[in-house]
Amino acid sequence: MEKQIYDIVFDKTNEMQTKMNEPFCLMKAEFDLKNRDFVIWKRNYRYQNTHAHDYYQLWYILKGSCKHKIDNRKFPLGSGDIIFIPPFSYHSMSDGSDDLIVIGVDFTEKFFSATESDKTLMLHCVTPICVRQSKEQSVFFADNNIENILLEMLGEFELRSPFYDTIIKSDLSKLLVLLGRKNCNAATGNSKHERAVNEIQKYIHSKFNEKIAIEDLCKEVNMSETLLTTCFKNTTGKTIIEYINCLRIDKAKQLLAETDMRITDISYELGFNDGAYFNRVFKKTVGTSPNEYRKQKQKPQ
Repeated sequence: MEKQIYDIVFDKTNEMQTKMNEPFCLMKAEFDLKNRDFVIWKRNYRYQNTHAHDYYQLWYILKGSCKHKIDNRKFPLGSGDIIFIPPFSYHSMSDGSDDLIVIGVDFTEKFFSATESDKTLMLHCVTPICVRQSKEQSVFFADNNIENILLEMLGEFELRSPFYDTIIKSDLSKLLVLLGRKNCNAATGNSKHERAVNEIQKYIHSKFNEKIAIEDLCKEVNMSETLLTTCFKNTTGKTIIEYINCLRIDKAKQLLAETDMRITDISYELGFNDGAYFNRVFKKTVGTSPNEYRKQKQKPQ
């Protein structure tokens, strides 16, 4: 779909054009925001030209990598990274990998202006992130909780079941609160530990199907085992082992539903060297055995 250009206030555009030395346009959303106050989308990009828009935007890198530029600051994004783009921030994307998948959330200020609670959320969560974004790079690493929220929002938006917008607003509110907390931690004395946990999460995401030793994680961030495990649990709500197993089980669910791989092969593929242990962890996490899960997901509709 060809992108259209907004009717814009020229002094604002000229102000932004003066700050830039490259072509610029104020863009509409990937979908029309005239008739709604939010859209959720999933796309594969290789690049995006420099542009801006008058709505808020979240990018979550579900898979792959790219480079993003916001207000003349460049930084890499990889799987698990989430970035908040305020209105009227000119930005572009380049070097998108072939497997890049982005989940995006576009929403207007009107979406959070109906109640006092909405206004409080904007004041205490969204505004501080925007202020920090104007001074430095605001890239957060999303844990499983945040990724699951985004996937639920995407599913609701695609299905459009009754009251889907209510669920999306509830999910987006929770997402913004979680990002607000991360932003607050990064702005306080907890930032060093927060960054260490983020680094460990990235490391785990890249090697979750391999053998991961706590000692190796400690060396990655130069922290003691006691301090690292405490900070990790306080930040993510899970122990390191629980976090690794959650990633593995999420991938196992996908393989069980979408492939005919043997369950034993799946367990070894994902780093479980004991099939019985894989079955126990899967049942404890999902509530059913791998075999029963596959039957439920692959039964004829």
